[in-house]
Formats: sequence, structure tokens, C-alpha cells
Amino acid sequence: MTHLTAGDISPLYSMAESTYGTPSSSARNYYADLKGEGGSFTPTDDPNMHVAWRNNSRAYNMADYVATSHDAGYTDVLECRDGTNWYDILKYATSSEGTTEGTPRLNSRTTDLLVKTEAGWEHLTYYGCKTDRLEIRADQPGGIVEFDETVMAALAIVTTSQSRPSYDPPSAQIEALPAVQWVGGVTMGSSTIYPQNFRLSINNNLGRVRGWNATEGKAGTVGLTEGRLEMEFQMDVWMEDLAEIDATTRIEDGVDGAQTIHLTLGINNPVTVTIYGSLMFDGQHHSLVQDKQMETVRYRVESITFATPAATQA
Repeated sequence: MTHLTAGDISPLYSMAESTYGTPSSSARNYYADLKGEGGSFTPTDDPNMHVAWRNNSRAYNMADYVATSHDAGYTDVLECRDGTNWYDILKYATSSEGTTEGTPRLNSRTTDLLVKTEAGWEHLTYYGCKTDRLEIRADQPGGIVEFDETVMAALAIVTTSQSRPSYDPPSAQIEALPAVQWVGGVTMGSSTIYPQNFRLSINNNLGRVRGWNATEGKAGTVGLTEGRLEMEFQMDVWMEDLAEIDATTRIEDGVDGAQTIHLTLGINNPVTVTIYGSLMFDGQHHSLVQDKQMETVRYRVESITFATPAATQA
């Protein structure tokens, strides 16, 4: 199994973990769907195969095959239904579960999904999932917000069944909700500008801690260590809007002034994402294209916060 697209796969569910790699309960929470256009789910599991060539022969023998360890994970391109907890996908990429010896630790989760096959169903469960990279983007005002994840996990288990496994799909109320959209403009200080697209990238630079998994009887990932947190925000703006930005940060003078940027995602349950960052002056300004007078502005982000919405629809 490699590349899965919308129609092959159920929505993704998550189960919270209080101990890494072990769900704290069996309750499955709706997480996200594959994006209807251009969405995908791609397992990146690597069994780290070792083959020994023995018996005075150059021929392959299955008895000489050893899986030394199993590195589990996946990538996906998702959209979220505009329900009360749609922002979980952002929370898992940015929020910590506390500290260990003073070091923040990202929340981990178990990811659960179903895949329809010719023979029946495959049930994929990834334990100990943490978001290595998340890119949030919309390609036009009012556009569907796309979430592009790279996830590292401790363990992947696949089971097969001729009938659909008995766990509940999203409720009818959730099923009826539209996808999260990018609404309004972007507020910077007292000004509201209208970018034509945006892209927010979060990179946690995770690294695998490998060890022996006694339960599975094989080596695998026993933890994920977090590296330097790198975040960037960029948007394409018309020259008129660039003048508003220039009024407070003096782009042309090269003054590196940090700004607070607010953008709103969602209509039914809107979440205002607050980004605090500094302009980057490393050749980010594109040349003018077809005299459209548009520029790309990029920010090195220091922090991201978001307010829990007041639910208007469950």
C-alpha cells in the first residue's frame, strides 16, 4: 500500500495519548478528511531491511531476511470539517503536553483510519504520532484551507477484514459541515489587507529514538526528540497592500520590525490565528509578473497562538 486518495479512505480519527505510544482511552475523535482535490495519504513506513548472502550462493533466500527495525510514519494532504474541534490539527503541531527536564514535549496521538480494498477493508493504526511538519495554506481568499502534514510514529499495525470494522464514522451533524475556509483579510495593527494567498509552515525537526519494543518483539521507535522549531509565514499582496505594510515596517529601508498578524480560518467555528514575526530580507521579493504589481512577503515567525472558538455549531 502506498499512495491513497480521497474515495479510498475513511476520515482520519485520533485518540489522545497520555503515555507515548499508548492511547489513554478508546474514544476516537474526528481529525480530518483527505482533501477532495489533490488530497492524499501516503504511508512512509520503512522496515530497515537487512539481507545476508549465505550458503556460498549469490541467490536471495527469504531465510536470510531480517527486519532490524520499523520506522513508522505517513504524509497526508487534508481538509478539516468546520466543527468545534477542527483546530486539533494545528494544536498537535504547536501545543506541548508539559515539560520533561525543562524541555517542551509535543502532544502525541494515535491515528486510526480505514481503507477500502478489493478484498474488503484494511484498518491502519499508527501509535505515537507527532507532527514533524505542518503546512497550512489557501490559494485564494475564501478558499478551502489545506493542511499538509508529515507525521512520525512509533508503530504501525494493519489488520484486514472482509466487513467494515465496527467503529463509528463522524456523526451526521459533523458529516453535514463544510470544509474550513479562509475568511476575511489579514489584520496588521490598525490596517486590514487582502492577500491573494497565504502559506504558514511549522517544522518541529523531530528525530527518532530507536529501541527494543518488548511488546512487539522487535526494534522500533520508543520516542521522538524535538529539534529547533522553525516557522515561516508568507503571503502574496498587491502593491497597494504592500504600502500598508511598509507604513509600519519600512520594508524599503530594510528595517527588521516584528509585527503581529491576525488571520481567521473557519466560518461555523472561526479561529483567529495570531502570528508574531519579523520580515525576511533574503531576496524574497519576486519580480513583477505580467504587470500585476504583486509581491511576496515572508516572515520568520517567533510565535503562533490561537483562540478557542465560541461554537456556533457542534
